[in-house]
Amino acid sequence: MIVMQGGHPTELTPQEWYSEREECWELISGLTLWFIWRARCFRIFEASPVPPAETVRDFWLELIHTLRGQLEGLQGSSHRMRERREAFLRLWRPGPFYTIVQGVLRWHYCPPVWLFSPPIS
Repeated sequence: MIVMQGGHPTELTPQEWYSEREECWELISGLTLWFIWRARCFRIFEASPVPPAETVRDFWLELIHTLRGQLEGLQGSSHRMRERREAFLRLWRPGPFYTIVQGVLRWHYCPPVWLFSPPIS
């Protein structure tokens, strides 16, 4: 949620009630809709279909890039920043999404593995 103050955005989550999970869900749903819409526009307006696997790959790369940016934005030293960083790390538990080795964050990404072949565009 972006709060406007005098016509300028202030911060993404100023309210205490607005949870990290809600912010994360908005990010995932927004990115999903964006990449579906983008693939649709390429297909309709440019007659250039985007393979579903490429759309999924681009989605995950953008999600990882955005989440990394959020985490780097939480690298302050104040008590509130430490709390938000810990909430972020709890939400994205180490293992499937990332690991931390000697204080260095390493994101995991694998291309999708299809149980069945993806639909041919």
